[in-house]
Amino acid sequence: MDNFLWIKDEKQQSMMRKLYDQAKVDRVPILLDNAAGVIDSWLLLLKPNRILEVGTAVGYSAIRMALVSPNSIIDTIEKDPDRANEARANIQRFNLEERVILHEGDALDLISGMKEEYDFVFIDAAKGQYGRFFEDAIEKIRPGGVVICDNMLFHGFVEAEEVPKRYRSMIKKLKVFHQTLLNHPDFETRILSIDDGISISVKRG
Repeated sequence: MDNFLWIKDEKQQSMMRKLYDQAKVDRVPILLDNAAGVIDSWLLLLKPNRILEVGTAVGYSAIRMALVSPNSIIDTIEKDPDRANEARANIQRFNLEERVILHEGDALDLISGMKEEYDFVFIDAAKGQYGRFFEDAIEKIRPGGVVICDNMLFHGFVEAEEVPKRYRSMIKKLKVFHQTLLNHPDFETRILSIDDGISISVKRG
């Protein structure tokens, strides 16, 4: 199935296919198709003015959000310098520099200094830090705003009885984050077994 038929501009459609295919070849962990469809739907519903993304990678999800929601400004954060350089080139290729603003550095250092308020937040970075990313972003999310986190089931290990030793600390933190979201007084949350698991949290107010 072609995931980009919704893009009306044929050149952009072709460019998105190439970006998607190249990321797969390079084994870059980009947003999976079903989760992307959920995000598309929320963007179409919310029509957010400002979006915050934690974890740019090569820019695929930021560019996709910009095309789905053409009136949105996206602040996207990437820690890895090589990935940030690749993302910057991809953003420029789509002529989206004025709408997709790449912030290079550690999100744990950058989020607290951001001055904007956000209608939509997408978190897809270091899984063990999800709780800290979320806490840093809370005060910058408008009432009625939405936070979506990807990889919330992490290859099924969050629900597994046995977890490989290299993942145990991260999975433990991810489980704590699940409970933080589900019990947070300011957010209504659902965790869905779509692709690698996504959470959808709507800020009350």
